[in-house]
Amino acid sequence: MRLHVGAVVAAYEFLRATPPFRGWQLPSSDEVEFVIMASRRHYGSANWSKRRIALSGRLIGHTDTLLKVLAHEMAHFYADARGETAEHGRLWHKAIRSICREHGWDSKAL
Repeated sequence: MRLHVGAVVAAYEFLRATPPFRGWQLPSSDEVEFVIMASRRHYGSANWSKRRIALSGRLIGHTDTLLKVLAHEMAHFYADARGETAEHGRLWHKAIRSICREHGWDSKAL
């Protein structure tokens, strides 16, 4: 799969419509800037204050990877919106556990 912004927007809205995301009041996709980056080192990044999510087109080549990386970054949005300053702090870990329970993913891999 070649990653493109349209697929990322659709994946974001899909996840946003599912638990636990739908209870988090995350901004709609038209309020978020989605960027495809060329990183070979980082799968993604999130910047809550800029409402920006960037995902690596070089490292993400499958739908499953896209959903998991995007969910990881959305957990950053959740934690950052609530004032958490640690990159992978308590709120972020709580969010990841909740995501993995709902979607059947391994929290150690997300």
